[in-house]
Amino acid sequence: MLIIVTYDVSTETKEGRRRLRRVAKTCESVGQRVQKSVFECRVNQMQYEELERNLLNEINEKEAPPHARGRGLKRVFYTPRA
Repeated sequence: MLIIVTYDVSTETKEGRRRLRRVAKTCESVGQRVQKSVFECRVNQMQYEELERNLLNEINEKEAPPHARGRGLKRVFYTPRA
């Protein structure tokens, strides 16, 4: 399945800048960067679940939840909070 992953990580702190690099590296491991914080990833179900786990470990959801959307996904993870 093809998914699009987007994220916005605060870089105001040193930890935020580190987190941004780790998130990008995680996404680059399974996909291709199409913009600064946008990746296209062609993954199977197992790769998708691993990507989701890895992103959860890297990102502070309250601060900057990532979004992944794709055809064939049973659900969209990390939807923005209203």
